[in-house]
Amino acid sequence: MEQKSTFGLALKPGLIIIAATTVFSLLVWSLTSDLEMQKYLGWFSYAIVAFGFYYFTVNYRDNVKGGHISYGEGFIFMFFMSIVYSFGFGIYYYLFLTFIDPEMTDKMMVMVEQEYYNQGLTEEQIEAALGFVSYMFKPWLLSLMAVFGGLISGVITSLVIAIFTKKEASLNFDN
Repeated sequence: MEQKSTFGLALKPGLIIIAATTVFSLLVWSLTSDLEMQKYLGWFSYAIVAFGFYYFTVNYRDNVKGGHISYGEGFIFMFFMSIVYSFGFGIYYYLFLTFIDPEMTDKMMVMVEQEYYNQGLTEEQIEAALGFVSYMFKPWLLSLMAVFGGLISGVITSLVIAIFTKKEASLNFDN
């Protein structure tokens, strides 16, 4: 029987997690145009990812690893899922900002400008800051930042969830 690599086994769960978060993201986007509300509801995406990491790692532990998995093995499996998820989300985010809602970056700029006003910055300071920020609000750059952000949050999530999914094999000294 052919044995698959850990990355190969993490590929399908990673794709399922990106599909679930993409559907959720599009649902939130279609239900509200308020960016603040979208931002708050977007936090549920992290819950979807965390649940997916936990569920698929327990499934991997019980069905592939014989019911036992070390902290490191669980972390590696989830890290591979986070790689798949992060790159998948980066692609989705680029397509979203380019084709589905190209005005989103303009809405984000307005939100940033309002935040600068709320902080009490002068008109000159706001104009200078927006000039700098406008370079960063390109779909390809936002997507690249989403990939790196997804990898970082994936590593942190994996480190935490691996605590709850590990199940070390008991040592039997009777033999």
